[in-house]
Amino acid sequence: MTRSTNMSLLINISGFLDLFGVSMFIPLMSKYAKELGASPSMAGMLGSVYGLLQLFSSPVVGQWSDISGHRYVLILCLLITAGGYFMMALATSLVFLAIARILPGLFKHSQSIAKAYIADVTPKEDQSAAFGTFAAYSSIGFIVGPLCGGHIASLPGGFSIVAAIGAFIFVINAAILWYFVPEAVPTKSEIDGITREESTVNLRRFNGDELNFSPGQFIDNFKKISWDLLWDIFLIKFLQGFGVMIYRSNFILMLDYRYQTTPAMNGYIISYSGIIGALSGFLVGKICGFYKNDAKLLCHTAIVQMFMFLALTYAPSIWVLILFLTPLGVANQVARVCVTNIMLRKSANTDTGALMGLGQSTMSLGRMLSPAIGGFAQEFSIYGPGWIAVGSAGLAVIIQILFLKDPQNDKKKTN
Repeated sequence: MTRSTNMSLLINISGFLDLFGVSMFIPLMSKYAKELGASPSMAGMLGSVYGLLQLFSSPVVGQWSDISGHRYVLILCLLITAGGYFMMALATSLVFLAIARILPGLFKHSQSIAKAYIADVTPKEDQSAAFGTFAAYSSIGFIVGPLCGGHIASLPGGFSIVAAIGAFIFVINAAILWYFVPEAVPTKSEIDGITREESTVNLRRFNGDELNFSPGQFIDNFKKISWDLLWDIFLIKFLQGFGVMIYRSNFILMLDYRYQTTPAMNGYIISYSGIIGALSGFLVGKICGFYKNDAKLLCHTAIVQMFMFLALTYAPSIWVLILFLTPLGVANQVARVCVTNIMLRKSANTDTGALMGLGQSTMSLGRMLSPAIGGFAQEFSIYGPGWIAVGSAGLAVIIQILFLKDPQNDKKKTN
């Protein structure tokens, strides 16, 4: 096994440990906050404040890592995040728990920095495969983590034990990177006289699956968009995505209130959703090929979402709820692909980077706001987040029926 292969394997293991450690106890956060006296709206605010910190710390940490080196900053971020998780393990009050969330909110950007490091050390022609492998390892961590965390959380003082284990996993992760993974070797362009700032892989490229927002970049991208062509697909993207976010925002509290589920059962449900999401990726191509019309397919995914949100909101048992999670997971995956395809075809001469960047920023704002909105909705009714999700998906259906057409399909008809 070559040195390069060893290094890639270690980075992939790091991605696995990262999401394994986080997913062990993050699903337990809202329930633990409730045990400490938080209302649903207060538990939602905790999630939104964390999202807000992530939004605005992302470009700062990104700039820091681009200048100081991705490996160095990745190790520091892992250790600082571990400190925050140790604080959570010691939290016995809501105030202390909120304070403990600050450090991870500011420094938990390890997935993005790891991808930037991969880009530093991987030839351009091999990067797609490398990113795919890293995502696969990380996804396995997210599937396994809730199972382990759920079972441990069933013990007395379970949340504190799980949070401490999560922190320890982050320390182990940092130690592996420190002892076995070197800093990225300067690229040929650096040797030829280009500065590090010009040649380094900017972290912003890899923040699509984490919260990422820069006001200046947002405004700049906003101005580049041809809104007369793209307003409908952007609005549909937000509405369908927001429906999913709002339903998931207080999912654990809803399970606890309506079905009196155990932490172990919650872990199994979250892991099952992760498995459905991962397996759905293999079906997307076949489904799109069968329809041959992305606009029609996207409309059908919104209809499926709307009815599944309604069915999940009033599911009479936990087993019926799990059954309805399956088509919802497939619809969510297909919708992401359809939105991207239509957006690119409708974009004309719009800068693709601006298009994707604005889409990421828009959804990041949704991720930040949805926990608080879902929490306040749950104050009025346990069914509140579900009805907001139904309304959001339903509005997306109406806009698609009235306005959206697949430009590729129109072109075929004209020809």
